[in-house]
Amino acid sequence: MVGPGSPNNFHELKIRNLRSLSTGNEDRSMISSSSGGGHKVNSANPYDSILDTSSTANTSTSLLSQAEALGDDTTAASLEEPEEPPSLYMKIHTLKNDSQYRYCPKCLVWKPDRCHHCSTCNQCILRMDHHCPWFACCIGFHNQKFFIQFLSYVTIYSLFAGLVSFLLLYKFFAYEEYENDYLSLQLIFLFILGVTFFLSVGCFGGFLAYLVLKNTTTIEFQENRWNYRNKNGGSFRYEFDNQGKKKELGNIFDLGTKRNMESVMGTTWASWLLPVIVTSNSIYDANNGLNYEINQEIYDKYCYNANLQEQLNQQLADYKKRVRMERELYSATEQV
Repeated sequence: MVGPGSPNNFHELKIRNLRSLSTGNEDRSMISSSSGGGHKVNSANPYDSILDTSSTANTSTSLLSQAEALGDDTTAASLEEPEEPPSLYMKIHTLKNDSQYRYCPKCLVWKPDRCHHCSTCNQCILRMDHHCPWFACCIGFHNQKFFIQFLSYVTIYSLFAGLVSFLLLYKFFAYEEYENDYLSLQLIFLFILGVTFFLSVGCFGGFLAYLVLKNTTTIEFQENRWNYRNKNGGSFRYEFDNQGKKKELGNIFDLGTKRNMESVMGTTWASWLLPVIVTSNSIYDANNGLNYEINQEIYDKYCYNANLQEQLNQQLADYKKRVRMERELYSATEQV
């Protein structure tokens, strides 16, 4: 069985200097608290236990203590070195809320775009869609295609079984065959199971196919809903049209229906229909799950809005600081 794929499989993505990252997070947390921001250093996604890294320091300290106890010279030797993701193999377009690179303190790896940590599988998954309890594994970059094809096969077979059993039942009653024969219970069960599986698996498969056509995952879909409901999405995610109405910028990975489909199912009709491998496990291959083509127009809008939001926040902070200083000066003058 093909696995979902994980950055743990690439030793080039291993983090050697975790202490410097945890120290940096502690410093940023202190700055955030002193400024009254109190924000978390990652997105508020309830479906990814690693995305919220506010407790990274404790985990990092524990892991480093274990490494030191085992005599990990690599970690100790690189404590003074600032570390960043290997840009030679991985180009990152999504950052944490504090504009820092995403990493996993449990797996000790840098997290590419669309990568999330699964607490059940206990590892990071490339382009993680969801964890499937029926297969006891995650659906991710390498096996999403086969999972969708499996759902399609089951849906088609269930439809066929339901139609055949329905026609036989119709014939049994329409031609009054019940006068000379008994009704087959197996036929009734087959019809019920066929309809049930067709509706349930078909709806689920249709939803996943819709996400593929939009080039998004179940986690990203739920994360967008979470941000929308809780107003945590950030104003840089929206723009205003000519009528002054607010609308969402969209998905930076949305390349259009055909290219979205090809990014998951392959570039040929045969790969769409047959369970053939279309991805690669090589660090040097473009289709290895570490890098994803983006919609440059939408990405530029995100960058522009994010920079504009940062400027506005800085101006607001400067204004508050100036008002506070004027109040302190006025209070000092009153006392004199």
